[in-house]
Amino acid sequence: MNMLAFSGCTQGCNSEEVEELTRMRYAYPWWKEKIINSELKRKDGLCPLTLEETALNLRALEIDPSFEIYIAAGEIYGGERRMAILANAYPKLVKKETLLESIDLRFFQNHSS
Repeated sequence: MNMLAFSGCTQGCNSEEVEELTRMRYAYPWWKEKIINSELKRKDGLCPLTLEETALNLRALEIDPSFEIYIAAGEIYGGERRMAILANAYPKLVKKETLLESIDLRFFQNHSS
């Protein structure tokens, strides 16, 4: 969520989500860039791939759908709804939460992924 808010990369977000992410930027006085042109950022190559684009790229690279794909991220904004396209194409998605026991993860609490 923070990455989307502060980068302004709102590709695939609906108008309510864009408003929520914009409010987040304004809630942080230290964040200098408040008005962000998402389309321009994207054209300049300053946005990460969306999950849909990731699935397309993996398919284009002929990555076997039976391979495990590691998601090196925290909570995905939009959760399962956003993950659906990638998860349908590559059902063996794993995150640190699926690789480690909760006791092992305690050392990483309150840290970014």
